[in-house]
Amino acid sequence: MTTIYTHDDLDGWCAAAVLLLKGLPGEADGPVMVKYVQYGDPAPPTSEIEGRDVYVLDFSWPIKDMAALADTAVEFVWLDHHRTAVERYKDSMKGREWNCSEFGWLWRKYNVDVRMSEDNTQAGCMLAWDYRFGSVLDPKKGPPPPHALRAVDRCDRWDDASDEDRRLVAALNLLAATGGKAEWPGWGALLSPAIEFVDMGELGRLGAHLISARDLRIAGALKRAVPVTLDGHPCRCCNHAVSEDTSELGHRLALEADPEGRGIGWVWSLGADKGGHPIVVNSLRSGPDGPDVSAIAKERGGGGHEHAAGWEETRPISWTGECGPVVDTEVLTAIATSKD
Repeated sequence: MTTIYTHDDLDGWCAAAVLLLKGLPGEADGPVMVKYVQYGDPAPPTSEIEGRDVYVLDFSWPIKDMAALADTAVEFVWLDHHRTAVERYKDSMKGREWNCSEFGWLWRKYNVDVRMSEDNTQAGCMLAWDYRFGSVLDPKKGPPPPHALRAVDRCDRWDDASDEDRRLVAALNLLAATGGKAEWPGWGALLSPAIEFVDMGELGRLGAHLISARDLRIAGALKRAVPVTLDGHPCRCCNHAVSEDTSELGHRLALEADPEGRGIGWVWSLGADKGGHPIVVNSLRSGPDGPDVSAIAKERGGGGHEHAAGWEETRPISWTGECGPVVDTEVLTAIATSKD
């Protein structure tokens, strides 16, 4: 029996879809369960995973929770590329022997396999492909990563993504989100090692329309942005509730904060925790020469990458020049009931 816990975004869905391409070792004992998780979600109780193989993809809970899962699961595999997760894991492993491969940091002991892309050269989906096929760095070991997976990888890491990549990823994000996420049937054709080419024409045209609509939403959001200072750094901040727009909007805000590339873009929105209590979801993006926003987010209980990170607020907050949108109950109510 197998449970996959994967980050609830396109990279996480794609990573889980890769593992579902062919049978996992524990699949013969029962169907694979896929559970989608976000930062701030509690770790599953150990009773939920007893007797099961467990995969945690593109995501992590606090190290003590990860250790408890590893101790309980029959087999435990953790694949991640988030900078703060790598740092926390390395701190917890001080004094233990490390193996540093060109693939990333790998620690294997008994039933535990941890693979991390320390320098963020592979997103979660690419780590999953190399875990299953071993062919990212050595094509002789297996089939090369397909075009769709490479596009998701590049866009997730903001690494030389082309316009074609962005159009394809926009289409995949919509189709997967509405069609089953990791279990969307379309993954079979797009990720199958037996398929060398997939016509991206229709997907590209759909993606182009989606990007045009996104750009219109972002243009409106930029008009609402306000200048703030975040931990001494120039920043522009706005409220925007369409999560699919967050990365692009954040990067554009960062550029407006400092055209030289040293600014921060801050996007926040109202949400709810698992108990239905209101929270403020904060996402940061920084320019190529901007500050390490993962450190800023980590100070507030979150994490992420050098130029893309976030955290959640569960306490009542109010506007301040230093830390931006923190909302008290009256303001929360006003924002929740207002319309653009």
